[in-house]
Parts: sequence; structure tokens; C-alpha cells
Amino acid sequence: MPWVKTFDTDEVLEKAGVMFASKGFEATSISDLTQAMGINKGSLYHAFGSKRDLFEAVLRKDVMGRQATAFRQLEGMSDPVAAILAIFDGAIAQHEGSPPNAGNLIIITALDLPEHSDGVRDIVKLAVRNLETLFARLIDQGHESGAISGTTGRDCTAKALVALITGCRVFARGTYEVADLLDIKNCALKLLGVNAKLDACEQVA
Repeated sequence: MPWVKTFDTDEVLEKAGVMFASKGFEATSISDLTQAMGINKGSLYHAFGSKRDLFEAVLRKDVMGRQATAFRQLEGMSDPVAAILAIFDGAIAQHEGSPPNAGNLIIITALDLPEHSDGVRDIVKLAVRNLETLFARLIDQGHESGAISGTTGRDCTAKALVALITGCRVFARGTYEVADLLDIKNCALKLLGVNAKLDACEQVA
């Protein structure tokens, strides 16, 4: 009999993404994936190909789906500073998220990017460019509204914010406590030239 798909593709890709984010690509076995996705090995290979093909599909869904939706919502906010801080709030919330140490799959993959295929590298680079572009647009909005200092350089600040949020997400996996992550968020405010209480940042300035 011909193979018939009996599962929702988006649902099983979501479950696979949680498993990859929890254990990393190399440490995640096919058994881990079939158990997490609720499908058998034959269905996994028939629907997605190899483990690497599945991983690329998970990343592509993450960028085209979750990231794109979240970025549209952030750009639609009336306060660009609040939108930028919401990105950091999401990373801080990850500290006590479930499952523990799941983190952000794009960031986790970027940490060992040279070990991945060209396809994976291209998806990760696209995701990072998308984030940098979002920060740049929000900074432009802040310049126009006066919410962000006009002396704040757009492109260099956008790159610096990408670096800060990357560190925030990495260290939220167990290295830093919430108070440490809040210090990073406050330093993002300082980069933007926003007049706010920045006690922790002032100590290291």
C-alpha cells in the first residue's frame, strides 16, 4: 500500500524543533525525534528525508513562520523602544521557560554554524539579517518619533543589539540569572540613548 501521511506537518515540525533546541542537532537521535514527534521512523524518513533535511525544514518553518509573524507584530507596535525591549523580554522569559534550556533554535545553531550544511547556514544567516533589519527599522521609527536619540547610529546600533540579544538568549540557558539578563536589557536602553534608570550599566560604563 502507498504511504499515507496521518499527521499534521506543522505540528510535528514544531515538536522536532523543541527537541533540536533542547539537545542540539548532533546529540538529537532519530529515536529522540520519533518519540517527540509521535511518528515512526519510516514516516519521518518518508515525509522529511534525512535528519539533516528535517532540521532544515524545522529552521525554515521557524524563520518563515514564527519569526516573520513576531516581527510583523513588533513593527506594528506604536512605541519602537517598547518593541525592542519586548525582544529582550522574550529572551529573559526563556530563562524559566519549558522545556528548560530549549532556547532559540536559530541562535543555538549559529553557535556551531561551520559544522552545518550550506542550506542550514543560509537559513541562519537570513534569520540574523532579518533581526538586524528589524532593529534598524525600529531605530528609524524611534528617530522619527523622538523616542530614540537622534545621535544613535542606526546600522551599528542594530548590529550591537543583535549581539546583545544573542548573548542574552545563550546565557539564559543557565549561565546567567534573571537579574543578569535584566542588566543586558538595560544596556540595550543605553545603546538607544533612552533616558532611563540604568544603574547596572552605569557601573560598567
